[in-house]
Amino acid sequence: MAMPPTRRDRWLALALLLAVIALAYLLLVHPWFTRPLLDINQGIAELQEREQRVQSQLQQRTAVQERLHQVQAALARGKRFPRLALQMIQVGEESGALDTMLLKTADTFEQETARSIDRMLSAMVPSITLVLASVVGLVIIAVLVPMYDLTNAIG
Repeated sequence: MAMPPTRRDRWLALALLLAVIALAYLLLVHPWFTRPLLDINQGIAELQEREQRVQSQLQQRTAVQERLHQVQAALARGKRFPRLALQMIQVGEESGALDTMLLKTADTFEQETARSIDRMLSAMVPSITLVLASVVGLVIIAVLVPMYDLTNAIG
């Protein structure tokens, strides 16, 4: 016959139940709450780093502006850059998109250079043809004149 559970047995069963519930919480429920919080914490850290970078860039702004004005004045004095390039650089500075404007300027002058090279090559093709025709004619004359002299000497 089974003995009725004692008070001690009830406490042990309750402790075992609490241990199983705690283990289930740690393995199943706890990660559901902590993973999003860890992701949020990581996002906050990234935003703080970004804020520090922006702050340091803002502190350097005046020095960068002064240096840009110095470079712009030097470019204008040097007369080495076309006027269009200087105007595009100035527009880029004023609009705050200097990097994209410099890329557009480079693309513009690259296309212009390619067009100039194409025009020069198309102008050189007839002269190269004449030079090659002259060389071929000289080679033919150099071969035919001795043959003609030999034919005259024999006949």
